[in-house]
Amino acid sequence: MFTNTQGKGFQMKFANGWAVSVQWGPGNYCDNRNASFRAWSDNPCSESMVESTNAECAVFDPDGAMVNYFDGNETQVNGWMDAADVLALMNEVAAK
Repeated sequence: MFTNTQGKGFQMKFANGWAVSVQWGPGNYCDNRNASFRAWSDNPCSESMVESTNAECAVFDPDGAMVNYFDGNETQVNGWMDAADVLALMNEVAAK
């Protein structure tokens, strides 16, 4: 299942019940971290696509709880992940 998260990214839930959140908007640990929340919320889908070279990711267990997954299982989110890192994370979580 795919969920749009306010135009800032998405969440993908896998058949095993686990989910990965991928965010690249204002306030997230990514290129757009310092972007204006107001400008983003006023027009999240402008004429041009919103881009980022990296994103912030989080992992949710089958009960929907965000889990400590990064940095030796001590961190709930991991920022500045490039596309290859996000794909590797998704594959890892989908295979749980």
